[in-house]
Amino acid sequence: MDGTGHGVRGPRGRGGRFGQRGRDDPAFVLALFLLGQAALARRRSDEAESAFRRVVSLCPGSVAARQGLQLAVEHAGRAIGATAVEGSA
Repeated sequence: MDGTGHGVRGPRGRGGRFGQRGRDDPAFVLALFLLGQAALARRRSDEAESAFRRVVSLCPGSVAARQGLQLAVEHAGRAIGATAVEGSA
């Protein structure tokens, strides 16, 4: 035990950082989106791009996530076409 009663794995258990159910939770997607926004604000383009790509893969219809991805890629100094953004879904 780690003192919290959850054992050494903590409350999240198996399945990665947020557990298996996290990917189906709308709050998880929102958290990823907000991580992308925060990374953009800190000028961490690679982190922002990664977060927004995950949001787009989970919610392909999210215009805001696609716009965030576009900004992250542009801030990194790369060009991205509309098909590349669509293809990341």
